[in-house]
Amino acid sequence: GQPGAMKRHARAAAAAVVATEGRDCFRVGTMNVRALQESSTDKRGGLSEALRIAEEEDVHLLVVQEPRLSEDNIGSFRCAARKKGWRLLSGSFVKSVADKAINGVAAFARWPVTKTKLPDIEEDRTSPIGGIEDRYLALRAHRPGDQPLLIVNVYLKSGDPALAAAQGRRIAAKAA
Repeated sequence: GQPGAMKRHARAAAAAVVATEGRDCFRVGTMNVRALQESSTDKRGGLSEALRIAEEEDVHLLVVQEPRLSEDNIGSFRCAARKKGWRLLSGSFVKSVADKAINGVAAFARWPVTKTKLPDIEEDRTSPIGGIEDRYLALRAHRPGDQPLLIVNVYLKSGDPALAAAQGRRIAAKAA
């Protein structure tokens, strides 16, 4: 990972407040963590840094892009998050040609949330816009006395703006 880059971008991470008069507010933060693994050289960045910033900003749900989770490391990350009072929900695992964990989406919650699927989004690698199931994580936040709130964490392909736009439109249409 690049802890310096993560730190610079962390403060630019978006935080939104969903609130209604007289009710608790629900704070959502988003961050491109560029790997949850801490740097081996200076022990900054990664999971600890992301959750520290989320706690400082008092968010209830932190959605992250590029966590680089895999079947091999998800258990240890879930355990570490739980020790800090968070629950880790992961999207699909994505691997490179060299079988390394890359990209992906995940979320850390301190509020009751459940994973959900967007309707009619099927794995279709033959589609002109490719498979998108590993590009989003849909969650429902359960708010006391209110309807669940749908939150979609999206990580689009930055190397191809036209493809990213098509994927984004497809995900947005299914979430609407």
